[in-house]
Amino acid sequence: MSAAFVPRAAACLPAGRAQSLWGRTPTGDLIAIMTVRSLGPQIALKIKKPMRHMINRIKLFTSDLDEYTAIVSRHHSAGSARTRNLSDFEMRSDVILTGGLCFSRTFWKSDVQIKFEEAYDGYGISFSDGGTLEAVRFGGEANATSGSCGLVLDSSLTKIANISPRTTLHRVSVEKEAIHKRLSDLIERPATQRILFNPVLDTNSYESHVIKSMMNMVHQEKDGTTPLFRYQAALTSMNEYVINVILEGVYHSYTDMMKNSGPMPSPGSVKRAIDYMVENASRPMRVVDIAEASGVGVRALQMGFMNFKSMTPMAYLRLVRLNGVRAELLNGALGKSVSHVAMSWGFPHMSSFSAQYTKKFGETPSMTLRRSIAHTS
Repeated sequence: MSAAFVPRAAACLPAGRAQSLWGRTPTGDLIAIMTVRSLGPQIALKIKKPMRHMINRIKLFTSDLDEYTAIVSRHHSAGSARTRNLSDFEMRSDVILTGGLCFSRTFWKSDVQIKFEEAYDGYGISFSDGGTLEAVRFGGEANATSGSCGLVLDSSLTKIANISPRTTLHRVSVEKEAIHKRLSDLIERPATQRILFNPVLDTNSYESHVIKSMMNMVHQEKDGTTPLFRYQAALTSMNEYVINVILEGVYHSYTDMMKNSGPMPSPGSVKRAIDYMVENASRPMRVVDIAEASGVGVRALQMGFMNFKSMTPMAYLRLVRLNGVRAELLNGALGKSVSHVAMSWGFPHMSSFSAQYTKKFGETPSMTLRRSIAHTS
């Protein structure tokens, strides 16, 4: 989505049907938020590939099946939709795109069947509330969500989606380019074949808990002024975390290859990585950035940290960042709230951050800040 595209799209809509909000993060990254009601097939907003460091949020509502078909075809992949209860059809969706990820929460009032004519080149994890999603692959194999399981699917292989009445679908999609790049870093060779995931994911698993909590956190953001949307370090950490959980927590066709050991890196490479973390802890940071600074590959870096520090590189980075947050809180945080301080240091999830902070320092971050303010008063 280009910076000039959204205002033009908003301008062509009838009054009251669209609202666009624009803002910039403290580091100058552009945020675009758009709410769209009853677009109409002829003017449906076409989402282009998001720019790096850009958040695109689009809220959609329609009770017109033809309009919904146009939205699906433009935003996802070409297809057709039908329902057995046309008079009761209604769809509401909140979509957030950032850094190769797409978080969506969609409600359908009536049943819907979507047939895809073209493949969407990406992967997705879906959980449903109050209803079910049945995904049918081109080969005829079908899997469905339930209260006890979600679905992990290669969207390019999905032919039909059957959605039952009054279903709310929570989904995170990952572009092929983003997840294959990370996989290639982990196996230290090009990932040329599609990733074949075990399609059924237990909703009570750790991976499901992490992904669902990230989904909820993203959709709780009301506008571009709230902490998560303001701090690129937190957004980068969230994107890293989601992709890592998918690749390392869900069994797939590359899992065994990822476990293969390579050459053990020297302590010097680990030290270079730590120096880089300390110097850049409050900046957006990916594991590939740390590996490049250390002079070794991602997999070798992970092995080195496990061997010399008994933790992953990103776990060590969290410890460095926790110390940074504590130092800022002890200095009074310069009037910022705990959540703003934490997210500026790359912590996207407040409950997880608070638990980690309390475990390390023996007090909650709020207690630290209150004590600091009382001491300086």
